[in-house]
Amino acid sequence: MEKVTFTNFIFCLLTLFSFQVQAQYTGVAYQGNVPQIGETIGVPVKIELENYDALASDPSGDGANYGAAASPLTAGATYWDKSPGGSDSGNPIRFSSDVDIEAGATGAVIAGAQGQEFTVYTVNIVNAGTYHMGVSYLHGGTSKDIRLESFNIDGTNRIDHFNTLDDGGLPPTDGEYVTADNLGNFELPAGPLLLKFQHLDAGPRFDFFTLTLEEISTSTKDEELANAIEAFPNPAVNGIFNVNIEGEWDVFSTVGTKVLKGEGNRVDLSTFPKGVYVLRTLETGASVQLISK
Repeated sequence: MEKVTFTNFIFCLLTLFSFQVQAQYTGVAYQGNVPQIGETIGVPVKIELENYDALASDPSGDGANYGAAASPLTAGATYWDKSPGGSDSGNPIRFSSDVDIEAGATGAVIAGAQGQEFTVYTVNIVNAGTYHMGVSYLHGGTSKDIRLESFNIDGTNRIDHFNTLDDGGLPPTDGEYVTADNLGNFELPAGPLLLKFQHLDAGPRFDFFTLTLEEISTSTKDEELANAIEAFPNPAVNGIFNVNIEGEWDVFSTVGTKVLKGEGNRVDLSTFPKGVYVLRTLETGASVQLISK
């Protein structure tokens, strides 16, 4: 009995270890191009749907598919397509992916969508505030639905921002691509994020989606978060910053890559290339931009 119990214990430990190893999101922005969202109020930023995240091991590659519908974002891959084998249909971009990419509209579109399929995108939110979403699509028949969610850059902290189930869906387009703008308002925090674009129904073709900053956040809650973390000097000529916190924090590049992890009130970026970074606290999620000169 003791041997069986010990064996089961070891098996549980190995299973837990395996889950933890798989938990980190392994995607990166396709070809290193991170959309900068919300630099200017009222100006939509276009995200081409075929430019979903690649893998860190192959940033210009086809990404990797999830194994099952129930797989969480933290399973590590960059998209989920129900049917194996993609289609290029005259457009060779990422043609070995399961995602069905075809030539069309403004260059390439995602076609053959099935319910619950999704793709993931690394972005950088320049200003915390209120945003709205738009999407360019084509479909016939009854109305179709989509969902937009965000996650931290490591795949944790899922937030459901918007879905068209609440307002009747995307109507048919009579054979033409149309852009539906201002689909709904939601709040986005500053800093790097993962956005998950999910098809809730089968059938549509999608060209791109847009995010537009409507208003920079000025609420009391946002002010409290903004005031909860300060860095000085900022800019820092030697890459060394003092911060007014004692807890754990992460530092990200503007392309969403975690470059440093630490704790306490000193952040040393002196050995990293000069540029702009984002410091985010683990306890509150508050962030501040660091400029190393």
